[in-house]
Amino acid sequence: MKTKIKILIMGIITVILIIISGYLISQQEIEPPPAILEIDGKEQVSGIGSYCWTDTWNALCADMIGLPTAQEPLIASSPFTAHLRLPLQEPPYELQFSVVQVTEKDELAFNGRGWRWWRINEGERFTLPLEHETDIELPLEPGLYVLYVASWWKEEGSASYGFLVEVQANGTGVAPATPVPVFPVNQTLPSKDTRPAIISIQPDFGTIETKVVITGTGFTAKDNNIALRLKPENSSAPFKIGYINNLVSHDGRIIEFVMPELLDVCAFPLHEIAPVTVCPDINIFFKSGKKTQTYPIFIVNQNGTSNSVNFTVSR
Repeated sequence: MKTKIKILIMGIITVILIIISGYLISQQEIEPPPAILEIDGKEQVSGIGSYCWTDTWNALCADMIGLPTAQEPLIASSPFTAHLRLPLQEPPYELQFSVVQVTEKDELAFNGRGWRWWRINEGERFTLPLEHETDIELPLEPGLYVLYVASWWKEEGSASYGFLVEVQANGTGVAPATPVPVFPVNQTLPSKDTRPAIISIQPDFGTIETKVVITGTGFTAKDNNIALRLKPENSSAPFKIGYINNLVSHDGRIIEFVMPELLDVCAFPLHEIAPVTVCPDINIFFKSGKKTQTYPIFIVNQNGTSNSVNFTVSR
């Protein structure tokens, strides 16, 4: 009898360990696949930056301090064509592309997972065609560049990717007299895109009065608004979005704020809409009956509206 009980207990323990191991493995595997960049027949696998990714059973969001790239850059002579290949056959519903010139001062002092990590400043940002693959013509001055790609898919989630490219002089030793804009091949040259973009949020959870730091690009010196989506877009509720208004950014890359208890119902300054735009003189009491709740957060300023990241409010 005792032997049967021991066998039963050992069997139960084994099953529990298998379940736990499977869960841990599945969590470790929740990471978006990398993108590929090809220049002159040579390929580079992207580093994977911040992401929110979903598989069959699990979902995971990760905010990175910097953007990772390969250790060795792809070598190119200006002008050149870069072929970008995203990891999914499904076209993204939003795709951003930035070219950022970097120096040793921009490299972070650690090599996590064998990558080089970079502090990304604001560069030239352009919108690419919403396709699985695209060619991008890059006439750049000699130097070292991080190419930043951010992609959003309807089902899987979002991911940011980093590539490292070194542009060498084209044999003359003379750099172009003036910088030349970046544009996708076979596409009309867009105007400079200064829309805000969120790269990371730290921390991504906390209580009311938690200090939060958002890192990204396209932030204005003043009048940045943090928007929290309180209700789904198709909700019949009168106020689906609450705002934290009039935030400053001294460098265009960082916004700091404290999670408040009261939210405004409008973003300021108000858009001028004839005959006049009126904002109700009320506040939204930022409180939920749930113990914790996750809200999409995005930036709204005169440059436009950013992508969203999640923040979980605990009670």
